[in-house]
Amino acid sequence: PSELFGALYAEPIAKLILQLYPRFKGKPLRIIEFGPGRGATCSNLLDYFKTKMPTGSNCVIFTSMIKSVGGRLLRRSAETHSSPARVPTRSTDSVILRDWIDDSLYNPKKGYFQKKASIIQERRTKQELISLFRSFKNREAYMDWLKDWYRNQADGNAWRTPSELFGALYAEPIAKLILQLYPRFKGKPLRIIEFGPGRGATCSNLLDYFKTKMPTVYANLTYECVEISSSFAEALESSVVQKHPRRVKITHASALEYQGFASNDPCIIIGLEVLDNLTHDRVLIHPDGKREETWVSTRKTHRGAQSEFVQRPLRDSVITSVLDITNSIKPYHNEIYVPTGSYKLLQHLANV
Repeated sequence: PSELFGALYAEPIAKLILQLYPRFKGKPLRIIEFGPGRGATCSNLLDYFKTKMPTGSNCVIFTSMIKSVGGRLLRRSAETHSSPARVPTRSTDSVILRDWIDDSLYNPKKGYFQKKASIIQERRTKQELISLFRSFKNREAYMDWLKDWYRNQADGNAWRTPSELFGALYAEPIAKLILQLYPRFKGKPLRIIEFGPGRGATCSNLLDYFKTKMPTVYANLTYECVEISSSFAEALESSVVQKHPRRVKITHASALEYQGFASNDPCIIIGLEVLDNLTHDRVLIHPDGKREETWVSTRKTHRGAQSEFVQRPLRDSVITSVLDITNSIKPYHNEIYVPTGSYKLLQHLANV
């Protein structure tokens, strides 16, 4: 059956394993399979963990066979899914999960968002984009289309967001909403602050709209781009600043640390693709109701840095604050993923 039904056969086994995983109490998952045959279940389980649970790099699957030919096949399978052996040394560093994610995403030297992302030029006409949008029956259909798009990209640094895909069509309703709010400024210049503008697609299209449709508003507005990524900040300088030189200001900073609000002047804040790119925390719930927060322990080995989850009693004030104000976060396999990064940003804005 494992060879006939493949991944369909392995998936319920994987889900059962994940239900049992909390019993490991933060230790790496270890699986021993007797009689794995040609490795169909082993391979499909590892594919599942690698795709659905990327922390599966902490998973080690041992296989044993009688026939030597099967052993050779399994060794090839193991090479596909191998992870460096853990060789602890004296250097150990532990941080709470959200700080580890923050460093992985935004570290100035090695963070994910510091990479030079490829710019994808959209070549569809306006009518073609409208037809594409109308072809999506719901959000799931759009996400499926986007997954296919990424799967077909040879460049691993190529990104595609709605603002870049749909361009002016995406920015126009935002511009119209801003104009509906503009009377609240009571004659003061329009000020827009965008957190995480990326390569500036929304900023550029909004300013194009105001310049064409509302030139008097455009003549006095200021548009500040608050961007944590140095590579994106450079891209903004060479694109939207040159296109709209007296209207755009680039601030290289984190939205969580931004202090440029004027106390008495109104402003409009835009944050597209922001909340979902902020950090989160993980809480493990035991059958007896005990809750534990997740830390990441990083150890230096002869093969490089190795990281693994470490569970500690729940004491973090940010995590408990989020859990106290919402009951909508449901456990997933005895885990809760807590949007602490989003909470901190909203708290920062509420205190302005």
